[in-house]
Amino acid sequence: MKINIHWRYIPVLVSLSGYIGIGYFTPRENYLLLFSLYFLLFTSFLVLINQRLKPFSIKTLIGLALFFRLILLFCYPALSDDYYRFIWDGQLISHGLNPFGYLPDDIYPVQTSGIPLADTLFSHLNALQKGNYTCYPPFNQLFFFLAAFLYPEDIPGNVLALRLFILLAETGTIIYGVKTLNLLGRNESNILLYALNPLIIIELTGNLHFEAVMIFFLVLGLYLWVKNKYSLAALAAGMSASVKLITLLTIPFFMKKYSLKDQIIFVIVSITSFIVLLCPVFLSNHQASFFSTVALYSHNFQFNSSILSLLRQGVLQISGLDLLFVFGPLLTILSLLFISAIFFFRENKQPIIALESILFALSIYYFLATTVHPWYLSTLVIMSVFTRFMYPVVWSLVVILSYYSYSNPDFAENYFLIFVEYATVCLFFLYEVYLKKKGQKIIHPV
Repeated sequence: MKINIHWRYIPVLVSLSGYIGIGYFTPRENYLLLFSLYFLLFTSFLVLINQRLKPFSIKTLIGLALFFRLILLFCYPALSDDYYRFIWDGQLISHGLNPFGYLPDDIYPVQTSGIPLADTLFSHLNALQKGNYTCYPPFNQLFFFLAAFLYPEDIPGNVLALRLFILLAETGTIIYGVKTLNLLGRNESNILLYALNPLIIIELTGNLHFEAVMIFFLVLGLYLWVKNKYSLAALAAGMSASVKLITLLTIPFFMKKYSLKDQIIFVIVSITSFIVLLCPVFLSNHQASFFSTVALYSHNFQFNSSILSLLRQGVLQISGLDLLFVFGPLLTILSLLFISAIFFFRENKQPIIALESILFALSIYYFLATTVHPWYLSTLVIMSVFTRFMYPVVWSLVVILSYYSYSNPDFAENYFLIFVEYATVCLFFLYEVYLKKKGQKIIHPV
């Protein structure tokens, strides 16, 4: 019997196999398998979004993007163990304990004896999670609590509930992303750069990272901002920042479009919504532990960093001194100076310019950050959708090189692979800025 499969279904079948393979059968320690499947997924992604091939309509491709996410509905996060801390925090709240006020090491097992899942969860927390306060803001904690409320004695149930929240957020991002593109006069198919991107699907839906919720409120804010509904846009921006603090860097760029009076209103509404959603931290009098933990993860740890790797290793080789605790804060200050220059010296009153400025500001922040986990790049990918720049999409491909660290028992980084990752991104960025014609449509990556 002759089987005739049209060529356009091949990338769909490859994608289905790849997501099933990574989601259900690939531990992050198996780097060769992970890299191979991810490369195949990205190749299929590039074929699907290439409009010159016209394999499917935009609506069909968006439907496929959501279907690929649904494939991962029942898998455990394969590439991250952060979700154990999510569930731990949710279980604490559901049993009347404040996750901002207790270290897991301090309250286990005596104060958690009434929590059915405590033993299992504590055994899966890593050393950093056990010895540090939670760094997840109260708005995040709401989702953790809801999962614990729905499934008080079931870890798979908690995972399912958290994933459904993320799926809802991702659906909203795609819907309002398309609406925003239409308002900006951009090709709505650009949303496929985010919707079908393997990094986004695997890291957000698959690995339960709540950048998905942050991005939804950010895109909703952008949509309202373009429509000149500045109070609602400010509210959405504040809600986005209350999920992940990185959105705070974007708020100043929203303001320049408005008059001075409207700018003041925007600041008041966005910061008020942000503070109100952080109230549980302040009311519990544990703000010091929360912000110290955020600073700790921001400055005192290193993973997949670019400039920091060069500085740290260079000084270490020359003097034998490890100055991570010095370079971390210095790079943050340098990052803020560059971002301030982008804010003051670019004409950010036009939406297109402002969106590019936001992309550049976030890119600088991550280029100078001490820690750049792959899912952090999801914010850059969604911002690239509204601009002419494709380098975040390229970065979303080569960032898989950073997962090599997990194939080593001691999690040692391979600095050659990090160099290849960042060199590729920098070269493509320079190509887009200096060589690529500005009028070229970004949806043609190949």
